[in-house]
Amino acid sequence: MVETLAVEWSPYGIQVNGLVPGMFPHEDQTADIKGNLARSSDKDATQPALRVGRLRELGWAATFLASPYARFISGHTLVVDGANWQRRSLTNPPVVTVRDQLGRGPFTP
Repeated sequence: MVETLAVEWSPYGIQVNGLVPGMFPHEDQTADIKGNLARSSDKDATQPALRVGRLRELGWAATFLASPYARFISGHTLVVDGANWQRRSLTNPPVVTVRDQLGRGPFTP
């Protein structure tokens, strides 16, 4: 829908983009989601970013898409989920970084 509307409305100067959030804990979550998060102390280890999102990060993405910096972006769906959707599974094993797989330990700048 985003792509179709972008093509149809672009001649009128209207940009259409989508924003797809990943796991962003917030106070309006349903009880079952809150319960799953509370029972799961190792949840962050199953996310490629090793954490869930912060609401302000979703806000920053929305702000970018609404800003003049994104004036020529239309028909795009921006997924903001710390690379979790690339894993394509609802339940994931803990992430093992490439450095850990190579026995090099954590990256220190």
